[in-house]
Amino acid sequence: MPVFLVGAGLFIIAFVIHVVVWKVRRPHHQAASLVLLFLFVGLAGFGGIWLLKASGGSALSILRAALAILLYLSCCMFYFLLFSAVDSDSPTLTLIGIIRKRGLLGISREQLSQEMAKYSFVRPRLTQMINDGFLVQVGDRLHAGRRGRILATLVLSYRRLLGDREAGG
Repeated sequence: MPVFLVGAGLFIIAFVIHVVVWKVRRPHHQAASLVLLFLFVGLAGFGGIWLLKASGGSALSILRAALAILLYLSCCMFYFLLFSAVDSDSPTLTLIGIIRKRGLLGISREQLSQEMAKYSFVRPRLTQMINDGFLVQVGDRLHAGRRGRILATLVLSYRRLLGDREAGG
């Protein structure tokens, strides 16, 4: 039980801080800020537990502390994936939103296509990729940034490992 309380408790603390900070002022580099916030809370929390143990207080054993760290990191990784999916504007979420607004009346496929034409998913994504360092804009040209090159290399290497195509969607 202490393993769960420590791991989940630290995650909940980090999550609450995340919500409060994002309500007050959304950071420019959201992904990096989110990782740093959760990393800081984890380090501070587990550092506090280690200090408690070092000062002779009752704290988690080394094995239980390792399990609590694994639980915390697992929750963080899951949340990072969930946050990236919810934070970005996807065609699926937009479709569902448009259909939901129509309520009981519903919407025809033709009307839905007309509504979807009003949305641009590429522009906000490009801006976010520039802000996060995946792309670099020089004049009117876009180039892969350092983070973009690293990501592309990792993804394409993984695809080659699985025998998949070189590039594409």
